[in-house]
Amino acid sequence: MPAAAEILAWWAGLTALWAVLISSLDPLDLAVGAAAALLAAAAARGARRAAHRTRRGAHRPAGR
Repeated sequence: MPAAAEILAWWAGLTALWAVLISSLDPLDLAVGAAAALLAAAAARGARRAAHRTRRGAHRPAGR
């Protein structure tokens, strides 16, 4: 999956979760949630890529 599509999917899911879990949906709350979801989406992609590389053995210590 291309990076932009993966981040967009994470962002959409996390933003929807935020909107469901907050008590009132005003524009400021939605903007803050969307910004936080974007940061979390980028972190989730990075974590997934790091875990994938580790499983494939890309991070073996030198000399082993």
